[in-house]
Amino acid sequence: MFKKLGIFILSLIFICITLSGCQSLVNDKKMSVSKKHTVTDSVGNKVTLPVKPQRIVSLTLGTDEILMDIVAPERIAALTYLSDDSGISHISERSIQVKNKIKGNSAEAILALKPDLVLIADWWGLNILDTLREMGINVYVYKTPYTVADVKKTIREVAFIVGEAERGETVIRDFDTRIQAVQEKVSGIADGDVRSAIALTGKGAFGSKGSIYDDMCKYACIKNCLQDLKTDDSTTISKEIIIKENPDVIIVPGWDAPGMLKVQSIKEILEDESLQTVKAVKNKNVQQVPGKCLYCVSPYVADSIEILAKAVYPEVFK
Repeated sequence: MFKKLGIFILSLIFICITLSGCQSLVNDKKMSVSKKHTVTDSVGNKVTLPVKPQRIVSLTLGTDEILMDIVAPERIAALTYLSDDSGISHISERSIQVKNKIKGNSAEAILALKPDLVLIADWWGLNILDTLREMGINVYVYKTPYTVADVKKTIREVAFIVGEAERGETVIRDFDTRIQAVQEKVSGIADGDVRSAIALTGKGAFGSKGSIYDDMCKYACIKNCLQDLKTDDSTTISKEIIIKENPDVIIVPGWDAPGMLKVQSIKEILEDESLQTVKAVKNKNVQQVPGKCLYCVSPYVADSIEILAKAVYPEVFK
């Protein structure tokens, strides 16, 4: 009888401890939602939001990928539709964990999600920003990353405003480690053996000076043929420039933004009569890389650097 009574008492104690723990978790979540702080975004706007937002809406693929690495999916109210596209997204296998996907710039559609934080890049038009703010939505504008260092800054910035600073630092450490591993691989390449490359995409010139691609090339020990050209990514690159630059390698993306871009195939480039004097064509050194490699501005830039280095220096990675 005393044995049964003892078991009963121990059971009651266990239940009380369990309920107390559950209540503590509930209280912690309530506190993180109710507690607020004020932050200043990249364009100087002060935004007051929960320390740990619970309904985050991301309006760029870059923040889609950052968020999926630092917060639980249930805290994300929506990602962009591109997050589901394996040709451009590094998280396409995980994005299914977030039900809602945003396509377009409907302020009403965003409002319907009842977000407590909207993350948006500084290249978005001011009209949508003003409309969202007029609706009482917390909008945080971040500066578009143009260098590897910028990417780290953005990870740290986003991690802080969503209340996951520690997790952000973990992601950054992994980011640095992976890039360092690539740099160690290519560190033995002599100056005279550095290879040049040019990226041909459906939108014309890609990777001019000051772009994230240009910076990735530096980390991968690749001479970017467009680094000294006075052009931008909206300029159509002529075949005369390709011939003049005479790259060792031509890089093409494996993603053509369905319905928007037309990327030349490797076969089309190799058979182009006007390019037969170009080293990359003569040596049949036209390499296709995933689109998500060229167009990345998230922690997966570390993967991009490795992929580019392997495409240009395959022998180094054997």
